[in-house]
Amino acid sequence: MTIGLDLAVDGLAGVMLGLIVVAGIPVLAHARRSVAAEHRRRVQGLLVVFAAAMAVLVTADDLLLLYLAWEITSVVSFLLIGTTHTAAYAREAARRALFVTGAGGLALLVAILVLVQSTGERTLSGVLAAGIQGTEGVVVAALVLLAVATKSAQWPLHRWLPGAMAAPAPVSAFLHSATMVKAGVYLALRISPLLAGVALWDTAIVVVSAVSLLLGGWRALRAEDLKALFAWSTISQLGMLVLVVSAPVPKALLGGAALVVAHALAKSALFLSVGTIDAATGTRRLDDLVGLGRRWPVVGVTVTIAVASLAGMAPTYGFVAKEAALAGLLSGDPVRAWVLVAGSVLSAAYAWRVTTMLWGRPVTKVSIDRVPRAMVAGPVGLVGLVTVLGTIWPLGDAVANAAATSVSAKAGEAHLVLWPGLVPALGLSVLSLAAGVALATAVGRLRAPDVAPGTTPPVDVVGMLLDLPGRLGRGLELVLRPTASDRTVGILLLAAGLATLLPTLGDTGALPTVDLGGDPVVWAAMLAVLAGAGVAVVTPQRFSSVLSVGVVGFAMVGWFVRIGAPDLALTQALVETVIVLAFLLALRRAPATPSRRDATRPVALTVRGAVAVAAGLGAAALALAVSSTQRISDVGARVADRAIPDGGGRNIVNVILTDVRALDTLGEITVVGVAALGVLRLLTPDRIQTPDRPLEVR
Repeated sequence: MTIGLDLAVDGLAGVMLGLIVVAGIPVLAHARRSVAAEHRRRVQGLLVVFAAAMAVLVTADDLLLLYLAWEITSVVSFLLIGTTHTAAYAREAARRALFVTGAGGLALLVAILVLVQSTGERTLSGVLAAGIQGTEGVVVAALVLLAVATKSAQWPLHRWLPGAMAAPAPVSAFLHSATMVKAGVYLALRISPLLAGVALWDTAIVVVSAVSLLLGGWRALRAEDLKALFAWSTISQLGMLVLVVSAPVPKALLGGAALVVAHALAKSALFLSVGTIDAATGTRRLDDLVGLGRRWPVVGVTVTIAVASLAGMAPTYGFVAKEAALAGLLSGDPVRAWVLVAGSVLSAAYAWRVTTMLWGRPVTKVSIDRVPRAMVAGPVGLVGLVTVLGTIWPLGDAVANAAATSVSAKAGEAHLVLWPGLVPALGLSVLSLAAGVALATAVGRLRAPDVAPGTTPPVDVVGMLLDLPGRLGRGLELVLRPTASDRTVGILLLAAGLATLLPTLGDTGALPTVDLGGDPVVWAAMLAVLAGAGVAVVTPQRFSSVLSVGVVGFAMVGWFVRIGAPDLALTQALVETVIVLAFLLALRRAPATPSRRDATRPVALTVRGAVAVAAGLGAAALALAVSSTQRISDVGARVADRAIPDGGGRNIVNVILTDVRALDTLGEITVVGVAALGVLRLLTPDRIQTPDRPLEVR
């Protein structure tokens, strides 16, 4: 398969591109003023790269190009989350985010390969037109669900998003509310028509998004840090978006598309406002910010309008979007509709809590420093768009229709309106707002540990997987620490030798017959290997031991040349040169002869000899057993037949090296290059130590 530059800009892609631009401009302006000087240029550059990758992702028609852009966003997100790389919590948050989103990327790659194999199409439009069913449909549904859940922070893979708030506020606004997390929603929106009717998809995505919606809303209601509150509300809102856009109800797609736009604009404004508040007051704790809106009305009104849009209050764009989505679900998928109502109660609850904090009493006494106007103007412009799209609803309807009809033409049968009339959807919205206010009044004072920069999230499955290598390493260290280093090496060598030798001893036919032939060069090389190994063991001088080990390696070089493997011979020669020179340089500081404390202890020498023999026999048995499993096939003939049409070359060796096994050749070239650089650096005069001149390193 090849990656083609197949791009397609339809209504949905156009709306997503508009979000990238509209959210990106105030984010970059905010970053110019709020990010520390030592990180500013790096953060701004990475944000531009991320915006470009997102633009490719939403316009890519080639599936592999889409996957490539998907992975670039994960890598750039990792770099941006770890902006403050000197802080342990930032490094841990970046590592967690990369682990989770990287796993989702691998799932997406496998899903793409299954789609291409089963449909014969390599473009998204071709796959959607061809369709998929049966076992392949179930497999693709499971893999796409994993990709969506990791990218859009859905339960149970959601914990990376609150930790990602260790990034600066502009990064959180752009990546983790407006664009990157929307990639998962975008994929669900695009792929839902293909997977509609697959039982696994229809059931699992409702469960995953419903738990995310309710869990995120509850944690947001109990948060005490303003940025943590908005982080958990992002998980809740993303659950709402996935719940709606994955519904097999065309009329609900209109509301879902509008919700994507409304959420991106409102959340970008909220995270930028948090950065502005933090820069001006030095705190994000809700208890310290009570009455802030009374002292700073511009920021207070901005945050109030944004949270009102999240809660679905008129006349914001969030209101008209949620009404359309709820009306469509009530007519086609009541289960999703009632989950949406339950989530709306929690949205109204934490929105009410933020509002009462901003405009309540007593008024905060924290000092409010002056901040650059760009840090305030950006959020104001974003909430202005939220209000304009809601009050001038024909404009908002045109935007949502352009996106929704790209997925399903039937979505155009519905329209967004500011006043839907006395319909069930409006009644449920009013009830959810009232219930949210009551819930916030009842439990808003509950305390819970925040997942915010500087804190550690509770242990979960992802955390356990991330910590597993370290735990195993620490356990092995505890087991081996009491023993001396030579004993540790002996234990490992003996275990490896017995593990490979014993299975072959039980099967007399496991090892093939070895025919060394009558080539004198091969025999001479073999004898040189044995002689070098023997001298390295018995010689009392360290210098002689190193040279003897070098004899073993260079004898292998002659062996490789004789049997027709010049590439292996060259690699072996360069690596052996580096090893010998490194040993010699290291031995300049070591005594000429090793300690002979074990010379009078025959038992210790006997044990070491037995371990060495067992390890050597095990390695030889493994090599012979592996070589005996090879079977002659028709690969050679097939390569010869395809050399000219596929490889474009008449030299079969060149075709194999540059085409058939190109990655293997690249690896060998890399090894040779690294070895050559090592040799060059070791032979540089300023690396050589003399008695009157210490070792210098420039």
